[in-house]
Amino acid sequence: MAAVMAAGMVSAQDVVIKRDTVRDTIVVREVVREYILTSDTAKIAQIQKNGVTESKKKKQPIKIHFDFRGDWHSTFDDRPASERELDGADAYKSAFEGKYLQFYLDGNITDGLSYHYRQRLNRLNGIDNLFKSIDKAYMQYDFKSGWNVAAGKFPMAIGGWEYDAAPIDVFFATEFWNQVYCFQLGIRGGYKFADGRNSLVAEIANSPFNPVEKGMANNMYAYSLLWYGDYNVFQSSYSVNVMEIKDGTYIGQVVLGNRFLAGPMTIELDWTQRFHEKNNLMGDFSGVLNVKGNIHDWVNIFGKVDYDQNRTNIFYGVSKDEPYWINYNDQILTYGVGVEVFPIKKQKFFRLHTYWYQTLNLGKDYWKDYDLKRHHLSIGLTVDFTAFERK
Repeated sequence: MAAVMAAGMVSAQDVVIKRDTVRDTIVVREVVREYILTSDTAKIAQIQKNGVTESKKKKQPIKIHFDFRGDWHSTFDDRPASERELDGADAYKSAFEGKYLQFYLDGNITDGLSYHYRQRLNRLNGIDNLFKSIDKAYMQYDFKSGWNVAAGKFPMAIGGWEYDAAPIDVFFATEFWNQVYCFQLGIRGGYKFADGRNSLVAEIANSPFNPVEKGMANNMYAYSLLWYGDYNVFQSSYSVNVMEIKDGTYIGQVVLGNRFLAGPMTIELDWTQRFHEKNNLMGDFSGVLNVKGNIHDWVNIFGKVDYDQNRTNIFYGVSKDEPYWINYNDQILTYGVGVEVFPIKKQKFFRLHTYWYQTLNLGKDYWKDYDLKRHHLSIGLTVDFTAFERK
């Protein structure tokens, strides 16, 4: 008892408490660390062992999860039978489709160093496509000053809210989104301003027109500068990009991604203007209008219009035999509506959805592809399953 009282009287001095298993008493052995004894609990900040302090190693966050999306998709054609016969099109087709099956791994190695990985398992159909099935595989270091650097494979800093969205959440999109492969190897640096409202990203990556995946890397790169802004009712995703489309030939683009928040309503308006040698001001561009509404926090409704135009007689590929996204004089209009339902209260891991859209080519040189003249209807579900998480 005297030993216990002595330990409680030592203030701001170092003490080791050792239990003598024979006498079942507590003995003050030597002065080593501050020890505060309260009447109801003892709070120990550090552990002594053989005179050496052992600090408990901090466990870093990690998350492993999967998501899956499957749809029943149907197409139907309301044109006269004589017109469909010219295209060899049936009046109606349908099937169940597995759209996405993805694996995610995200976590931290240290407080500043993080890693991010996402792979589409549904694309694993051969060694040649193994790396292409990986959307993201990069490491990032965040400095306390607001700067960060990253290297690896990630979505290019192209900007615009449609392009920023996770592919699994995009039901139909512009032809530019459909055709230009944005997941590229590169390096980037970023800065988040102290106000928390603005951040910048500067990036150098392989050009999406670089045939590096065919073993033909030829010094073709893309250069991007992206600005994110968050001003409550208005959010921005603006970028300037310069991409080499073939040796010595570049295409520039300015992307203005605007998002407006008005209570349960969200309005996204993206404008992508492309510039190159044969460009006129309105020759080559894409536009997106997406209006979304939230009802009782578990139902989302949306209406969307996409438009692509290329009237510059330029092909986005390594040759005219490989046009990269749309041909000369194509004017492609896509419009549709949809509903998302989250039936499990206060949870977003399970989603039911249905949407309808139609795509038309308004240009003079109509494609013979009947898919551009048909109606599309899908009903499906999305599941996000977390296998392991440590925060």
